[in-house]
Amino acid sequence: MKNTLIFGLLILGLLALFAAGLALGSAAIPFGTVLDYMTGNPVSNAHLQILDGIRLPRTLTAMMAGAGLSLSGLMLQTLFRNPLAGPSVLGISSGAGLGVALVLLGGISIGAGPGWMVAGAVLGALIVVLLISAISLKFRDATMVLVAGLMLGFLSSSIVSILAFFAPSEELKPFIHWGFGSFGRWNEFQLPVLGAVLVVGILASIYLFKPLNALLPGEEFAGSVGIPVAQSRHLIILITGLLTGSITAFTGPVGFIGLAVPQVVKLGFGTNNHRITIPGSILFGAAAALACDIISRVPGEDYTLPLNAVTALFGAPVVLFVLFRMRGMKKVWS
Repeated sequence: MKNTLIFGLLILGLLALFAAGLALGSAAIPFGTVLDYMTGNPVSNAHLQILDGIRLPRTLTAMMAGAGLSLSGLMLQTLFRNPLAGPSVLGISSGAGLGVALVLLGGISIGAGPGWMVAGAVLGALIVVLLISAISLKFRDATMVLVAGLMLGFLSSSIVSILAFFAPSEELKPFIHWGFGSFGRWNEFQLPVLGAVLVVGILASIYLFKPLNALLPGEEFAGSVGIPVAQSRHLIILITGLLTGSITAFTGPVGFIGLAVPQVVKLGFGTNNHRITIPGSILFGAAAALACDIISRVPGEDYTLPLNAVTALFGAPVVLFVLFRMRGMKKVWS
């Protein structure tokens, strides 16, 4: 009964935020007009241009990005058995950013289109996840894994800084803008690619329900109950790299969503069961990203706040709460 109520509230909240995402911005659109648009009733051409050309793609991008990053964060936290594991903390987002930097600043695909950005970001993310996975297998220590992830993130960022230093100004400007993070940049490939990747990620997570639950006590337990641990690990790595890389390519690096949302969902539902936390993370991740995007727009104003500044305001207190809830750093790293 409790879980049904929470899921109902999440769905209602997401629908309300979806309507708010369509209505709010530099030019406010009446909610009555938005409801007409959502139900298929005719609206004015001026409102239709804004809704079809700007608000709907941005809103859908925010929802898909939030859902994908939250799903990635949940699976990474289970795989590495650490509540502080996430795409940004483990350096996966930085690896994806390095892939994008090589495309935009390294002269690999000048004029080749967004497909190269997605390929570069996914490849960069996968390389980092594979390195982190190899380190976690060799050193069964959460502190080592997190420190290694942070160092890989710093290494990726340093290479990006060198590329940016030598890049021509006409190539540097779009990369800097991309680095702020935004759900408002989009092209004709974005929604189909993000939608397809998210569907693949969700289907894979459904297939991984049982392995993920078995991995909660550890890989030895999972192996003892007949779970193909190596196969499950490889699939988790592939899916998290694909989700993080694709989302990062289109939206820029978006911090804290993948780290904080799974923790809120686990606390809210009071369980680690992935049959509950996976759909919960998808719904709440979509809602959280959409809420952050609405705030970043500063409704009624002509400027937009950096998205990562807003997600940090949401995510940082959650991370601090997790640390205090674990009763000290020693237990977090154990």
